[in-house]
This record gives sequence, structure tokens and C-alpha cells, in this order.
Amino acid sequence: MKPAAAIGLAVITAVLAFAFGAWAAIYRGWGSRTVTTKIVNSSGSILSSFAIDYQTCGVAGSMLGGSLWKGEARQLRYNVCGEGRFIELLA
Repeated sequence: MKPAAAIGLAVITAVLAFAFGAWAAIYRGWGSRTVTTKIVNSSGSILSSFAIDYQTCGVAGSMLGGSLWKGEARQLRYNVCGEGRFIELLA
């Protein structure tokens, strides 16, 4: 009976570790193909416009934005090949 209990405890531990890892991956967005870029205007001036240029898997793209007031922030999201991430740009 003792070896069966040890095996059962090991299986339960493995299942709980897997479940926690899966939850953490979903919560943190690991493996997501989405990039989130936060643009913050900390320059003290009003930005009339901004542009984000990117290249992924040989495909180039750009995103354009309008004016950005002093202290204002804007988030842009776009998909890339591979794994995305969060980027913060300060102007």
C-alpha cells in the first residue's frame, strides 16, 4: 500500500504543477503572437503624430497614430511571427 500512495502523491503533484504552469502561461500571455506597444509622451510637448515600423518573417508593417498630448499614453497591438511581448516607448 505504501508504494501506491507514493505513486499517487507523485501523480497528484505532477498534475498540480502542470495545472499551475498552464494557468501561469495563460495569465501572463506566454506564447502569444501579439505584441503590445505602449507609447508614452513624456517629452513635455504635444506630439503631432507617431509611427511604429516593424518587420516579422520578412513582412514589414507600420502603424500610424495621431496627436499625443503631454503625459498621454496609447497602446497598440499587432501580431508577429513567433512570440510577442510588451514594449514601452517613451517619447
